[in-house]
Amino acid sequence: MNRRVDFVRVLGTIYRWARRRRLIDCPPPTVPRLPRKLRRDKIPTAEEMEAILRAIRSPEFRDLARFVALTGCRPSEAAAIEARHVEGDVVVLDEYKTRRRTGDVRAIVLNEPAREIVGRLVTLRPEGPIFRNRAGRP
Repeated sequence: MNRRVDFVRVLGTIYRWARRRRLIDCPPPTVPRLPRKLRRDKIPTAEEMEAILRAIRSPEFRDLARFVALTGCRPSEAAAIEARHVEGDVVVLDEYKTRRRTGDVRAIVLNEPAREIVGRLVTLRPEGPIFRNRAGRP
């Protein structure tokens, strides 16, 4: 379903682009009404998420996965967190995926379990990314 919706939207975008540049001179295509784009097939329940986290053998990766699940941030945002980004109960990122479009900083609010993870990792790694693998690489 999502691929069909994406295809029709891309086709419409291309048509409008070509029409504005006077590259085509035909009436707009007849497009069927689009269904809403699906978000996800399934969102894990709290019990399923705990089972997933228990199955992760690497404590370093488990910290990252748990942090992402607790905060809802993107994995790339979590991977970029350094000690200098932590301001009390908030992580403030100046570089992230949609920065160019929004122009704002990204604030990730930390609940108690996320604050515990970040606090422990900031103590261990005061310089550079706080989420690292066993070899010490981000």
